[in-house]
Amino acid sequence: AAVDPVYAPAYNLYGLIYMSLGETAQAQANFERAISLAPGDPEINKNYGLFLCRNGQEKRAIQHFMSAIRNPLYSTPSGSWLNAGLCALQLKDDAAAEDYLVRAVNADGRNGQAIFQLADINYRRGKLYEARRLVDQLHQLIAETTRLADERAEGNRLKQVELDQRQQDLNQQQQKLDRQRPYGIFRPSLGFLRQHARRFP
Repeated sequence: AAVDPVYAPAYNLYGLIYMSLGETAQAQANFERAISLAPGDPEINKNYGLFLCRNGQEKRAIQHFMSAIRNPLYSTPSGSWLNAGLCALQLKDDAAAEDYLVRAVNADGRNGQAIFQLADINYRRGKLYEARRLVDQLHQLIAETTRLADERAEGNRLKQVELDQRQQDLNQQQQKLDRQRPYGIFRPSLGFLRQHARRFP
């Protein structure tokens, strides 16, 4: 089917597909078409920024991450702050990277990759106390994430046990009904049958 020539999300999707396949020219053409149709779309700007950063155009990439962040409807700005920080690191600009990464953590305190990169920056600068604090923060985040995952798994297990018990109860009830079914809804007594037998030829 032909692509709607004015439907930006379709070109964004094609850009992602070509990027995953390593088809750089086709990916760029589709991302640029998407951007021309929806210049303020945060997802398109984020994805195009990722493409640019991976292809040695870090400064342009950061501009698109900032465009995504400026959109008040963008629900995950922490990701674009992180990506901007990673691009700045590729440019060997630790100061800018630190600023972006701090903003990423402020936007989402559970952004483990941003915390890790901040710890690394501080370690390389010789700020060992701050680096250790960030590593401890990361360990706490990992422990909490693991605990929540374990609780979710246990909850799912208990829920499955409950569902299995309900199914077993339903099966037992069905078996009782099946045993009664030859007589219909009720079991008529012998006296009832004799009393009403004469009504039938």
